[in-house]
Amino acid sequence: MPENKPQIDRLPPQNLEAESGVLGGLMLDPDAVIRIADILAADDFYDRRHQLIFETMMEIYEDRSSIDVLTVSSK
Repeated sequence: MPENKPQIDRLPPQNLEAESGVLGGLMLDPDAVIRIADILAADDFYDRRHQLIFETMMEIYEDRSSIDVLTVSSK
């Protein structure tokens, strides 16, 4: 017989303002991505839009291009 697992009716811990702050910081400081690339992953973001923005930033970084509002929004 399958084990009954309790259903969780709560949202997981999240802070959308902090996520936005991290993404904004990556756009403002060109060296920030170097410091967080091995620590942070797209799955660490709760908001799917933030995940996509972070993934785009990492692609731009891998292309050795500048991460800024224009490059992220155009990609």
